Amino acid sequence: MYLKTLLPFAIGSALCLLGCGTDNKEGANELAECFDEEDNDGDGLVDCDDADCITAGACEGKVDTGENNPDKGPEFCDPCEGSTFAWNKVVTGEEVTCALDEAGWGRCWGEGSDGQLEIPEVQFSEIDVWADHGCGLDLGGEMHCWGTNDFGQATPQSGVFTSVSTGDLTTCAVREDESIHCWGVNNNTINTPPPGNFASVSVGFNHVCAVSTTGEGVCWGDNSNGKATPPSEVYSVIKAGESHTCGLVRSGRAVCFGSNNFGETDSPSAVFTALSTGHSSVAGVAVDGSLRTWGALHNWDSFEVLDIAAPEGKFKDVSVSRQNGCAVSTEGQLICWGGNSSGQTNPP
Repeated sequence: MYLKTLLPFAIGSALCLLGCGTDNKEGANELAECFDEEDNDGDGLVDCDDADCITAGACEGKVDTGENNPDKGPEFCDPCEGSTFAWNKVVTGEEVTCALDEAGWGRCWGEGSDGQLEIPEVQFSEIDVWADHGCGLDLGGEMHCWGTNDFGQATPQSGVFTSVSTGDLTTCAVREDESIHCWGVNNNTINTPPPGNFASVSVGFNHVCAVSTTGEGVCWGDNSNGKATPPSEVYSVIKAGESHTCGLVRSGRAVCFGSNNFGETDSPSAVFTALSTGHSSVAGVAVDGSLRTWGALHNWDSFEVLDIAAPEGKFKDVSVSRQNGCAVSTEGQLICWGGNSSGQTNPP
């Protein structure tokens, strides 16, 4: 699936850089061109596979979901339309990165030997990925998972969910009734969440943290270095890392706790709109759109400390893992940095 679906997107993205005349598009002369089974503008897209025909009012106004040409999947870019394809969300795993475009279509790249790149072709509201598996929620809250499933961690659970998070060999999700359900390996009894009503959940390394519907931070599992003991605050989000945990309080201030071997709990004084934790790293999007990073990234094989400095610019989402980070700019571009052992910092 990876080669079959990703290659046309990579080619299409490259073509986008070339640009075309505004009049050189399918159906520019007459809408009949959208039904003549010919590639009138020479961009490799024919009739209703070409977004020009869709936006021109042909094809019953359908958005191209790949149904016209299932082998391609959703269309990234029509180089002659002057379109502006944009990413919206990104998540990083150990050696894999996945992202969603603005319509919710997902793509993954990097290490794929265990099927962790084979993200289902549905529109997602959110996704998460660790090392060998990922899970996500479609627009109706139904769960989809992919990748290694040796311990059932990639077995999608039935029902409607509002939040999902993947760990090393475990997955947790918040059900529609606001309860938490976890499955997979049960190290440190992490598959036994406390009762209560929750808004979000985050799986770390042998510990899990969640935010209740009233903003309380609740963690369970391994509490080494106090990583599962959140300070008493009112949280909007909590992200569990490997040996530390960070959260945003309602004011946007970052609060971190647990191991501080690399400065990962020394959060800067800033107001944040988004936050992510990795092995020993943290990254946040400040209210002005800039990225702030602290802690450390590490080489996958040698554990050598890598430069954690994030790129400059204005961003709306960010994710960090053990050895790299990726962020989505306010214009929808995807920029990655850090270790690149499996091509996980080379977005399509």
